[in-house]
Amino acid sequence: SYAAQPTLLSRKLSLNDLDDAGRARAVEAIKGGIDEAVELGCTRLAFLTGPDPGDDQRALALDLLADSLNQLCAYGAARGVTLILETFDREIDKKSIIGPSALAAEFAARIRADHANFGLLYDLSHMPLLFEDVQSSLFVLKDYIVHIHVGNGVVQAGAPGYGDLHPRFGFPGGSNDAPELTAFLKGLFDIGYLEEGVAGEKPWVGFEVKPFGDEDPDLILANTRRAWRQAWADLAV
Repeated sequence: SYAAQPTLLSRKLSLNDLDDAGRARAVEAIKGGIDEAVELGCTRLAFLTGPDPGDDQRALALDLLADSLNQLCAYGAARGVTLILETFDREIDKKSIIGPSALAAEFAARIRADHANFGLLYDLSHMPLLFEDVQSSLFVLKDYIVHIHVGNGVVQAGAPGYGDLHPRFGFPGGSNDAPELTAFLKGLFDIGYLEEGVAGEKPWVGFEVKPFGDEDPDLILANTRRAWRQAWADLAV
């Protein structure tokens, strides 16, 4: 089995703020997160970008984001910390600049050219929110993925659980259950991510699910195990 190791610290701060003072504060805050990661014995810090500013200002925002990350990757490298950018939706909930997988891969190549301690995190629950599939996500991002999340998402506006709320697998109106998880795992094998021993360590896979309303947390855990075991068994068929 694969499980996320306890060496990941997560931070959710805007890094593409078009206001220089605001961006500087975000950079300093994440530098503080890197210092905290070192203190806690974490070797990775995950974050997401700020909101997409729209077509007219996107190129500028990406340049500013790259400048911020160049500073942070250098800071992290000196302290043994890898920076991991999680991609999010652009239209439904987080509305982040990164974002669609094609853009994420292009941006990751830009940062990775100078910083080996940078990679991407992709989440199965974000796939429907990005209107993507395995081919347009995992295969596009394969050279830059260093962490994976699995979960569920609801894309029907007005439906319970709409957005990036991580309901259980098989949630009414949700996009993901065991069949989708099976296809996702197959894609991870196809791109070589789930090959044990890659990069000298087991691959990172984390689960993001939570109760909705008055759902019993223990039942949610049991449901997650059920989906994982069923997907793994179907993968072997």
